[in-house]
Amino acid sequence: MTRPQPTRYELVLLDLDGTLTDSAPGILASVRHAYAALGLPVPAEPVLRGFVGPPLAESFLAHGVPAGLVGDAVAAYREVYAAGNLLDNAVYPGVPECLTAVRASGARLAVATSKPEPMARRIVEHFGLDAFLDRGPDDVFGATLDGTRTSKGDVIAHALASFDGGGLDATGLARAGGVVMVVTASTTCSAPPCTASPVSVSRGAMRTPASCSRPGRAPSSVHLASSSRRSSTGPRPPDRRTRTPSHHPV
Repeated sequence: MTRPQPTRYELVLLDLDGTLTDSAPGILASVRHAYAALGLPVPAEPVLRGFVGPPLAESFLAHGVPAGLVGDAVAAYREVYAAGNLLDNAVYPGVPECLTAVRASGARLAVATSKPEPMARRIVEHFGLDAFLDRGPDDVFGATLDGTRTSKGDVIAHALASFDGGGLDATGLARAGGVVMVVTASTTCSAPPCTASPVSVSRGAMRTPASCSRPGRAPSSVHLASSSRRSSTGPRPPDRRTRTPSHHPV
């Protein structure tokens, strides 16, 4: 039996890197520094760009860093990234207009990223994107630096639990198909452990006002490049691909 469709998404979770901001310059510079610090050859540019989004340790391990040196690579990366490279970054044109339109349609916004939460909050605040979040930087959810929360699925579950405790039944909304996660086309996302319908996944960066929800249209109508919208028969099933858990998120 098909579950009745909600009239609109109540909660929109947004990825950060490559979705709201073009964070590649700072990330790539920090990755180059890490390889140089370890005396390892720096991968080619197309490979480096693959570091934007996935857990950092996983990317280092996949691209020439021996397992025993991954922790050192992560430490070298974070040293220069936290020192300022994280702000070598820019909000995509049209993102503020998109967020304004989605909020005007009645949806609540939050950021859910595999980047460590303190760094993600710093970026969101620096660019003023916290103004679009009801609780400001408290609605920015990310990985932990100690590795206890690493995967995107864990971050989403953490975000839903936070809203549950704040008076919004986010877990119930997710089960009813009322929550969507907006990610870049290259991001994999494991759904949180809901027992019924989990969070839907839309793919593509929020970049132009024309791609936003128009007045009178629901957040479920937000059109994003390469996005997958709901069908008329129910919420889109989650992306079942998962990444190997990493203890060193970006």
